Amino acid sequence: MLIVGETVPNGPAEKAGLRPGDAVLSVQGKYLHHMLSLQEYLDSTDSKSLKFRVSRGDKELEFDVELEDMDNVTPSEYLEIGNAVLNPVGYIAALRRNIPVGGVYVADAGYMFRHASIPTGAIIVSVDGHDTPNLEEFENVISQYPDKSEVLVQFFLNKTNILSSVVTIDRGWYPMRKAVRNDKTGYWDFRQATAATSGTNKAALIGEGNVDLTSIRSDNAIDCLVTVEFRAPYSIAGNIFSKTTTVGVVVNLERGLVVAPRRAVFSHLGDVEISISSLMKVPAEVVYMHPTYNLAILQFNPAMLLGKGVKIAEAKKAVEPKLIPGDECYFMGLTQKEERLLQKCNVTSTENPYFGQASPPRYIQTNQEFLVFDQTVSLFSSNGGIFFKNSKVGAFWFAVDSPQTDGSQIDYRAIPAHIVYDTVNWLMEKVPGKSASNFASVPKKSLATSLGSVSLGKYRTAIGISDDWVKKLTEADLDSKHQILMVKRVMAGSKPSEALKQGDFVLAIDGTPVVTFEQFENAVHEKDKVSITILRKSKEMTVDTDTEHMLGFGIDRVVFFGGLVLHETFPAVRNLGYIPKEISDGGVYLAGLSRGSPAMRGLLNANGWLTKVKGVPTPNIDTFLEEIQKLSDREYVNIELHKLNGAVEVRSIQNDFHYFGAAQLVRAKDGHWEYEEIQTSS
Repeated sequence: MLIVGETVPNGPAEKAGLRPGDAVLSVQGKYLHHMLSLQEYLDSTDSKSLKFRVSRGDKELEFDVELEDMDNVTPSEYLEIGNAVLNPVGYIAALRRNIPVGGVYVADAGYMFRHASIPTGAIIVSVDGHDTPNLEEFENVISQYPDKSEVLVQFFLNKTNILSSVVTIDRGWYPMRKAVRNDKTGYWDFRQATAATSGTNKAALIGEGNVDLTSIRSDNAIDCLVTVEFRAPYSIAGNIFSKTTTVGVVVNLERGLVVAPRRAVFSHLGDVEISISSLMKVPAEVVYMHPTYNLAILQFNPAMLLGKGVKIAEAKKAVEPKLIPGDECYFMGLTQKEERLLQKCNVTSTENPYFGQASPPRYIQTNQEFLVFDQTVSLFSSNGGIFFKNSKVGAFWFAVDSPQTDGSQIDYRAIPAHIVYDTVNWLMEKVPGKSASNFASVPKKSLATSLGSVSLGKYRTAIGISDDWVKKLTEADLDSKHQILMVKRVMAGSKPSEALKQGDFVLAIDGTPVVTFEQFENAVHEKDKVSITILRKSKEMTVDTDTEHMLGFGIDRVVFFGGLVLHETFPAVRNLGYIPKEISDGGVYLAGLSRGSPAMRGLLNANGWLTKVKGVPTPNIDTFLEEIQKLSDREYVNIELHKLNGAVEVRSIQNDFHYFGAAQLVRAKDGHWEYEEIQTSS
């Protein structure tokens, strides 16, 4: 006997009067004793309604139940926004959740909802107080808000527990579009979603006019600490994270400059917000990422704080003289929950660990020295902060990668304050005015070399260094490190790679002895050419080289095709020491793959160079785009991939212009990214 197990709320069975527990005696006068026979009957009948005779308790009842076409309760459209996919609640989801058909179902949380902690499988019930009973109404409500607006979204996983979260609307990183099922072609036809209300992007950088910030200035030093949240829509340059939270330090309030660890603010392609005193969040922009040091610079508009009841301080002066072992100071920091920490501590020593290489290759700080403090247990309970002495900053407590790991583990180190301030002041001098959007275009002149250090006493005899050079290095060794610098890696394809080799010991630059990482970096600062005195295989020699001009941002274009995420080769890969001879102008580096894409089905592996398409060389992104624009839809394409270890493989993918067409993100002159579709053959 068939028993009614459950009914969909507001569905035909419930409307007719059927209830869970009813025993089905007959359907349209026919005795159907198992589910298969009922399903066969439903499939074969032309009736629009059926008479169900049921037993309920000691009564027999009859109900006329209207039949619903399954196509009407199966999603036939979906909306893409911020890489999320939303569709109407279908029959199966409605039955499992005990909710009506037709609500707004989060089929894939994507970038926009995932970072708002709204998971896949959630049901959205309202946006900023506007009910969203169906997908059409959701689309209409969302279209009222400009891009980057924050809206309060109510949702549930269990209908008895309504949850709320603030969502930042994104139409910039991913296009917003709607898909409708076409039963004739078998495709889902795309159309542009309802146009959004125009509005000024509140994340715009600071203006050039003078603004009186007196009312928001704080005399409390700890108010210079802010919480920085960074979210990345795409994984580029080998980054393995999608969202990080760290502590930033306001170093110039007039220009809205905040310094933060590059380990946490790991890309210039993403969304940044800073939280001030747990009272207010404001958008910011990444304006500089140091090519060598663990340092990123952000900019926000301080005028946004006026009249909001928020106070903020700036930490704009470094301790002079700089902190050294034995100095006593104070630590100020913030926890993950933005609770404030304050404690007394002492400098115990300095260190210059070698951080190794990440896998896959991505940025890891190099040639950087750190201060070591006591009270490490309390320090590690923080999310970052500063050390100060006599109301001036002595060091920044920033997140770094753990030494000698693959880069996936977080650690903390204290960066001497003068290194940070020297960088900030240098950039502000190069780029005057209020806006810092051109910081990244200021070249840092470098030898593109990763260094290590070894004990001079231990290696003195083995490397064959002369007593005269030992004396010179000792005189330059103001911190008594008793070490000598050794070349670990030189960036492939760089100008210094023609002069320096792995294993060289560095004695002097332009005749001045160098003992520390800082001396090495400062010796080439602002120089186009240098002479380097080295020991190579126990022989002293001098080599001349041009310096490498390294910018704050290395990637200004990201290309998408068939699920491939592509961009130019970046420094972390070049640091491995190998670049295929087949590439030029940065090459075509495969940074990632999209789920379910032709590239994923073709078993391509990320992290390598695409050097040929259908046998035609593609040494750079422009030539790659020229070749894919010649392809036909659904065509099988052989792609040659050079791996990081030098091996070559060829994979075949069937391109799909309909679902995985070609597009690119391009960084404009003002620092913002623009999404552009690339026309291909139909």
